[in-house]
Amino acid sequence: MKDKKILKRVNYWVTIGIVLIICIGIFTWWNNSKKKTPHHKLKPQPALIDNTSTRPASYTTKEFKNLLSQNYPDIYKNLNFKQKPTFYVIPGLIQSAAIKYTPPGQGQPGIAYDMDPQGLAIIDHKYLIISAYSKSKTFDSVLWVLDFKTGRFVKTIALNNIDHVGGITYDEDHKRLWVATINQEQRAQVQSVPLKEIEKYNFKKQKKPIKFEHGTNLSAPLRTSYMTYHKNKLYIGYFDKVQGGQLFAYKLNKKGLFKKDKMQDGLALPSEN
Repeated sequence: MKDKKILKRVNYWVTIGIVLIICIGIFTWWNNSKKKTPHHKLKPQPALIDNTSTRPASYTTKEFKNLLSQNYPDIYKNLNFKQKPTFYVIPGLIQSAAIKYTPPGQGQPGIAYDMDPQGLAIIDHKYLIISAYSKSKTFDSVLWVLDFKTGRFVKTIALNNIDHVGGITYDEDHKRLWVATINQEQRAQVQSVPLKEIEKYNFKKQKKPIKFEHGTNLSAPLRTSYMTYHKNKLYIGYFDKVQGGQLFAYKLNKKGLFKKDKMQDGLALPSEN
């Protein structure tokens, strides 16, 4: 009888212990679930970083969400607002650091107030790159770099041309960003810059545009509206309101560059169109 009483006590305290462990576990999970994610803990960025604005130019986040739900309800209901960021604030719309294209101050760092966003590329789910050009053509084009996970502005990259730079894409196989530009003969060309140079670049210190590593003139299309990379090919297209759109594929070599044997009169020939 005495052993049975001891066993009952042991079972009682073991049960109490298990219940307490479960309660502590539930409380810990509940408490942690209430904590904010690292994204929410980030301090607000300054309104300006190295002369580039980081705040919304037209609407607050609340106003934007209201307009989005009214005008695009199907898109709005499919957005996951618990995921951060659900959307990104485009920097540089109020003002952006850039290189002056026209006198006075030609070739010198300045501040552009008319940058127009054009293209977008994602780099290894680490960065979001937005390209933009000066509508007045008084400043060279730029790339804005954002943190892909948080949406925070990282830096401005100055380019050495006034092109629309609407076509940008990232070659994840060779760690290279391609940018659509125009050559001196006003024909379409594409130029590239390696990821390591993007990460190393500092406009405030260098005060000059980033250097492209490779450049190739294209036989078609005459102008480039958009571009993407997939399985060692660059797909390059052009919007034409009269004749319809055009799309060309350029197969790259093992190094991720244009094939020299697919050139004619200094122009790269597409492998598909």
